[in-house]
Amino acid sequence: MTLKESIDKAKKENKLVFLHKGEHCGYGVRSIKTLENSKQAGDFFNKHFINVRPKNETEIDAIFSNSYSPIYFFISPDEEVLMMIGSEKKPEKLIKFGKKILEGKIIKPNWLGLYTARMYPKNKKTLKMLSYSLQAHLILNLPDSIYTNTSFNIMDKIQVSNIENCRIQLLKSLDIGEYYYNRFLLALIYNKSGEKKKSKELAKNIMGKYPHKDYLFSRTMTDDFLMGIIERE
Repeated sequence: MTLKESIDKAKKENKLVFLHKGEHCGYGVRSIKTLENSKQAGDFFNKHFINVRPKNETEIDAIFSNSYSPIYFFISPDEEVLMMIGSEKKPEKLIKFGKKILEGKIIKPNWLGLYTARMYPKNKKTLKMLSYSLQAHLILNLPDSIYTNTSFNIMDKIQVSNIENCRIQLLKSLDIGEYYYNRFLLALIYNKSGEKKKSKELAKNIMGKYPHKDYLFSRTMTDDFLMGIIERE
C-alpha cells in the first residue's frame, strides 16, 4: 500500500495512519520484527489505525527526514503529521503513544539525538513543517518511486493546475524551517511556472545534499536533475 493509498483508506474508515519504516538500518529491521511478532501491538494497531510499511523507503525518507530516523509516524486523514518517533521502541511503548494520539494529545517529537535532533527544529513546529511538505507531495500526485523510477519525467508529471496550491503549502513549510524535500519540490514548482532564477538558486542550494548518502542511485538521479535546472537557459 502506498502512502497516498493509506491516507485515502484512512479517510474512508475515519482512522489514523501508522507509518512504520526501518529497513535502512539494524535498529529499524529489529523494530519491524519485534512489532510484527507482538500480538498485543497487532491487535491494537489493526483495530485503530491504517498500518503501512512502505516498499520504497527512499521516497518516504526524502519527504520526512534527512537521516536514518525517524522510523515511526502517526498521520491524520487530513494529512497532518501528528507525531514522529526517532528511535526503536518496544511494542508496549508504541501502544502508549498510539493511545495518546487517539486521545487527541499532540506530543513533541520523540527524538534520537544522534541523528534527528540536528535535522529539524526540536519542537512541535517540525510536525507542521513536514505536514505541509506531505500535503504538497500529495497535491502533485507524484509516485512513490520518485527517486528510483527513471521511466517518467518528474516535470511532466506536475500539472500546471496544481502548482499554486502546492506552492502555498511549500512556502508554509519553508516559513517554519528548511530541509531537503521542501526545497527540492519548490525548485520543481518554480521551474515549471517559469521562475527560472528562483529555481536555479534553490537547485544550487541543495545539490549534493540528498538525505541518504548511502542511496547512491537516488542521490545521483536527483543531482543530475538539479544540474539540468542549473544549466538550463
